[in-house]
Amino acid sequence: MKNMHLLSLFLISLLPLTLAQSNALRSLPYYQMALKTFRSIDTNRNNVIERNESIANFESFKQNPKDTEINRDWFIRRVTHVYGLNSSVASSLYNQYDQDNNGVVNETDYKLMYRAFDKDRNERLTIDEFIRADNNMLIAVGAPEPRGK
Repeated sequence: MKNMHLLSLFLISLLPLTLAQSNALRSLPYYQMALKTFRSIDTNRNNVIERNESIANFESFKQNPKDTEINRDWFIRRVTHVYGLNSSVASSLYNQYDQDNNGVVNETDYKLMYRAFDKDRNERLTIDEFIRADNNMLIAVGAPEPRGK
């Protein structure tokens, strides 16, 4: 019983930290865009992006299922349509995804990107990890801040 009480006190003590982290995430300029992206990748809705979900996202981004890479022009068109970013920013984003700098985005790049986003190296991307990394990437490519922010 005493252990349950201590556990309850511990969990209650974490609540303000969790709320502060949540508010800090919400204050990031690209929070809504990153959250939309996270939710589209987290297909099993467990609030974690597993490696297989990241690879499935890569597969869905290819223009043709038989392709082994994501075509730059297709990526730019899709990103400008889905996220409303201009083509210059979308092109810079493509370069960010090209983790090995070989001029194409393939499954290896997605695995490297996943690893870069996974700050605690536990093979699972939390909402926090994803939103912070995605936000930083959008800042790095010069994406305009969303309206209404």
